[in-house]
Amino acid sequence: MTERKRRKYTAEFKSEAVGLVIDHGCTIAEAARNLGIHSHMLARWKREYLQKKENALPGTGRQAGEVEELKRLHLPSPLRIPGPADLASAGSQP
Repeated sequence: MTERKRRKYTAEFKSEAVGLVIDHGCTIAEAARNLGIHSHMLARWKREYLQKKENALPGTGRQAGEVEELKRLHLPSPLRIPGPADLASAGSQP
């Protein structure tokens, strides 16, 4: 038997999917079908968005509370991507 891998979605994908339902008036079933996801998943994303608004759709399976916990512990987020300023300062060190 083959193992099924859990698909992960970015926060941007989730918010755009919810936006199709909320802003553009698509039904959940129609939007889910067009995006190739299950309607229950989109309904859950919509419910979370309407309840929490901010941090409702963290993306890539990361729980919103985990990011807050990392901030509280002053640990760098594993999702942080170094920017050009980080690379420039790293290259100038002896």
